[in-house]
Amino acid sequence: MKNKLLLFVLTLFIINVNYGQGMEKGTNFLSLGVGPSANYYSYHSGGTPAIRFAYDHGFKKAGPGVISLGGAIGFFTKYYKGYTTYQFQGYYYTQHWTYVSATFRAGYYYNFGKLIKAPELNAYAGIGTGVLQRFYSYDGSHQYSSAYEGGTDIQFNFYFGANYFFTKKFGLYTEFGYDISYATVGMTFNL
Repeated sequence: MKNKLLLFVLTLFIINVNYGQGMEKGTNFLSLGVGPSANYYSYHSGGTPAIRFAYDHGFKKAGPGVISLGGAIGFFTKYYKGYTTYQFQGYYYTQHWTYVSATFRAGYYYNFGKLIKAPELNAYAGIGTGVLQRFYSYDGSHQYSSAYEGGTDIQFNFYFGANYFFTKKFGLYTEFGYDISYATVGMTFNL
Protein backbone atom coordinates (compact mmCIF):
# COMPACT_ATOMS: atom_id res chain seq x y z
CA MET A 1 0.00 0.00 0.00
CA LYS A 2 2.82 2.40 0.88
CA ASN A 3 4.53 1.70 -2.45
CA LYS A 4 1.33 2.50 -4.38
CA LEU A 5 0.88 5.77 -2.46
CA LEU A 6 4.52 6.74 -3.07
CA LEU A 7 4.15 5.93 -6.78
CA PHE A 8 0.97 8.06 -6.94
CA VAL A 9 2.66 11.05 -5.27
CA LEU A 10 5.73 10.72 -7.52
CA THR A 11 3.52 10.57 -10.61
CA LEU A 12 1.73 13.75 -9.54
CA PHE A 13 5.07 15.46 -8.93
CA ILE A 14 6.46 14.47 -12.35
CA ILE A 15 3.28 15.58 -14.12
CA ASN A 16 3.53 18.86 -12.20
CA VAL A 17 6.73 19.83 -13.99
CA ASN A 18 4.76 20.69 -17.13
CA TYR A 19 1.61 22.13 -15.57
CA GLY A 20 0.58 25.18 -13.64
CA GLN A 21 -2.86 26.59 -13.06
CA GLY A 22 -3.47 30.16 -12.09
CA MET A 23 -6.84 31.79 -11.54
CA GLU A 24 -7.76 33.68 -14.70
CA LYS A 25 -10.93 35.40 -15.82
CA GLY A 26 -13.42 32.60 -16.54
CA THR A 27 -11.58 29.95 -14.47
CA ASN A 28 -13.67 27.88 -12.04
CA PHE A 29 -12.23 26.23 -8.93
CA LEU A 30 -14.26 23.74 -6.89
CA SER A 31 -12.76 22.88 -3.49
CA LEU A 32 -13.62 20.21 -0.96
CA GLY A 33 -12.01 20.53 2.45
CA VAL A 34 -12.09 19.42 6.04
CA GLY A 35 -10.97 21.09 9.25
CA PRO A 36 -11.66 21.40 12.95
CA SER A 37 -15.20 22.63 13.55
CA ALA A 38 -15.59 26.16 14.85
CA ASN A 39 -16.64 26.25 18.50
CA TYR A 40 -19.33 28.92 18.45
CA TYR A 41 -20.57 28.38 22.01
CA SER A 42 -17.51 27.35 24.06
CA TYR A 43 -18.74 24.03 25.45
CA HIS A 44 -19.02 20.60 23.88
CA SER A 45 -18.27 16.96 24.53
CA GLY A 46 -17.57 15.94 20.95
CA GLY A 47 -18.67 16.20 17.35
CA THR A 48 -17.55 15.92 13.75
CA PRO A 49 -14.97 17.92 11.82
CA ALA A 50 -16.22 20.67 9.55
CA ILE A 51 -16.68 19.74 5.90
CA ARG A 52 -16.85 22.51 3.32
CA PHE A 53 -17.45 22.84 -0.41
CA ALA A 54 -16.34 26.12 -2.01
CA TYR A 55 -16.69 27.44 -5.54
CA ASP A 56 -14.67 30.36 -6.93
CA HIS A 57 -15.14 31.87 -10.39
CA GLY A 58 -12.51 34.16 -11.95
CA PHE A 59 -14.65 37.26 -12.49
CA LYS A 60 -12.36 40.11 -13.50
CA LYS A 61 -8.65 40.80 -13.96
CA ALA A 62 -7.44 43.41 -11.47
CA GLY A 63 -3.79 44.42 -11.50
CA PRO A 64 -1.53 41.38 -11.22
CA GLY A 65 -4.37 39.15 -9.96
CA VAL A 66 -7.98 38.22 -10.50
CA ILE A 67 -11.14 39.07 -8.54
CA SER A 68 -13.20 35.94 -7.84
CA LEU A 69 -16.85 35.51 -6.91
CA GLY A 70 -18.37 32.35 -5.53
CA GLY A 71 -19.84 30.64 -2.55
CA ALA A 72 -19.28 28.05 0.14
CA ILE A 73 -21.45 25.51 1.92
CA GLY A 74 -20.28 23.75 5.06
CA PHE A 75 -21.53 21.75 8.01
CA PHE A 76 -20.51 20.08 11.27
CA THR A 77 -22.10 18.63 14.40
CA LYS A 78 -21.45 19.10 18.13
CA TYR A 79 -22.91 17.41 21.16
CA TYR A 80 -22.80 18.00 24.89
CA LYS A 81 -23.42 15.31 27.50
CA GLY A 82 -24.34 16.65 30.89
CA TYR A 83 -25.67 15.81 34.31
CA THR A 84 -28.05 17.89 36.41
CA THR A 85 -29.99 17.50 39.64
CA TYR A 86 -33.63 18.42 40.08
CA GLN A 87 -35.60 17.83 43.29
CA PHE A 88 -32.78 15.66 44.68
CA GLN A 89 -32.67 13.38 41.63
CA GLY A 90 -29.88 13.17 39.07
CA TYR A 91 -30.53 13.30 35.34
CA TYR A 92 -28.24 12.66 32.39
CA TYR A 93 -28.94 14.42 29.13
CA THR A 94 -27.45 14.99 25.69
CA GLN A 95 -27.76 18.12 23.60
CA HIS A 96 -26.97 17.90 19.89
CA TRP A 97 -26.38 20.71 17.38
CA THR A 98 -25.94 20.53 13.61
CA TYR A 99 -24.55 23.68 11.99
CA VAL A 100 -25.02 24.43 8.28
CA SER A 101 -23.37 27.48 6.71
CA ALA A 102 -24.06 28.98 3.28
CA THR A 103 -22.03 32.05 2.26
CA PHE A 104 -21.35 34.25 -0.74
CA ARG A 105 -17.60 34.89 -1.23
CA ALA A 106 -15.62 37.60 -3.01
CA GLY A 107 -11.86 37.17 -3.19
CA TYR A 108 -8.63 38.13 -4.86
CA TYR A 109 -6.27 35.52 -6.37
CA TYR A 110 -2.60 36.09 -7.10
CA ASN A 111 -0.55 33.57 -9.11
CA PHE A 112 3.17 33.28 -8.37
CA GLY A 113 4.10 32.29 -11.93
CA LYS A 114 5.99 35.49 -12.76
CA LEU A 115 7.26 36.43 -9.32
CA ILE A 116 8.99 33.20 -8.27
CA LYS A 117 8.46 31.00 -11.34
CA ALA A 118 5.87 28.80 -9.62
CA PRO A 119 2.76 28.98 -11.86
CA GLU A 120 1.19 26.11 -9.94
CA LEU A 121 0.98 28.20 -6.71
CA ASN A 122 -1.85 30.65 -6.03
CA ALA A 123 -2.43 32.77 -2.94
CA TYR A 124 -5.82 34.30 -2.24
CA ALA A 125 -7.85 36.21 0.33
CA GLY A 126 -11.40 37.44 0.60
CA ILE A 127 -14.54 38.15 2.58
CA GLY A 128 -17.97 36.60 2.67
CA THR A 129 -21.44 36.84 4.11
CA GLY A 130 -24.31 34.43 4.47
CA VAL A 131 -26.35 32.47 6.98
CA LEU A 132 -25.50 29.99 9.71
CA GLN A 133 -28.37 27.64 10.54
CA ARG A 134 -28.38 25.73 13.85
CA PHE A 135 -30.49 22.60 14.27
CA TYR A 136 -30.94 21.47 17.88
CA SER A 137 -32.12 18.28 19.57
CA TYR A 138 -32.29 17.18 23.21
CA ASP A 139 -32.36 13.70 24.71
CA GLY A 140 -32.94 13.23 28.43
CA SER A 141 -35.54 12.55 31.09
CA HIS A 142 -35.38 16.05 32.56
CA GLN A 143 -36.29 19.03 30.40
CA TYR A 144 -33.30 21.33 29.98
CA SER A 145 -33.30 24.64 28.19
CA SER A 146 -30.29 26.04 26.35
CA ALA A 147 -29.75 29.62 25.28
CA TYR A 148 -28.15 28.23 22.13
CA GLU A 149 -30.94 26.12 20.71
CA GLY A 150 -31.79 26.09 17.00
CA GLY A 151 -31.95 29.26 14.97
CA THR A 152 -30.48 31.29 12.16
CA ASP A 153 -27.68 33.85 12.35
CA ILE A 154 -26.20 36.20 9.78
CA GLN A 155 -22.58 35.23 9.27
CA PHE A 156 -19.67 37.40 8.16
CA ASN A 157 -16.37 35.76 7.40
CA PHE A 158 -12.92 36.39 6.03
CA TYR A 159 -10.39 33.96 4.64
CA PHE A 160 -6.91 33.65 3.19
CA GLY A 161 -5.12 30.66 1.77
CA ALA A 162 -3.14 29.08 -1.02
CA ASN A 163 -3.56 26.26 -3.50
CA TYR A 164 -0.94 24.28 -5.35
CA PHE A 165 -1.82 22.45 -8.57
CA PHE A 166 -0.18 19.12 -9.36
CA THR A 167 -1.92 18.87 -12.75
CA LYS A 168 -4.05 21.26 -14.80
CA LYS A 169 -7.16 19.93 -13.09
CA PHE A 170 -6.11 18.88 -9.58
CA GLY A 171 -4.48 20.65 -6.65
CA LEU A 172 -4.34 20.80 -2.87
CA TYR A 173 -5.22 23.81 -0.76
CA THR A 174 -5.09 25.16 2.75
CA GLU A 175 -7.23 28.02 4.01
CA PHE A 176 -7.48 29.99 7.27
CA GLY A 177 -10.05 32.46 8.53
CA TYR A 178 -13.36 32.83 10.30
CA ASP A 179 -15.85 30.50 8.66
CA ILE A 180 -17.26 27.03 9.34
CA SER A 181 -13.68 26.14 10.34
CA TYR A 182 -10.68 28.26 11.31
CA ALA A 183 -8.33 26.09 9.23
CA THR A 184 -9.24 23.89 6.25
CA VAL A 185 -7.20 21.56 4.06
CA GLY A 186 -8.41 19.73 1.01
CA MET A 187 -8.51 19.32 -2.75
CA THR A 188 -9.19 21.88 -5.49
CA PHE A 189 -10.43 20.94 -8.93
CA ASN A 190 -10.19 23.19 -11.98
CA LEU A 191 -13.48 22.73 -13.83
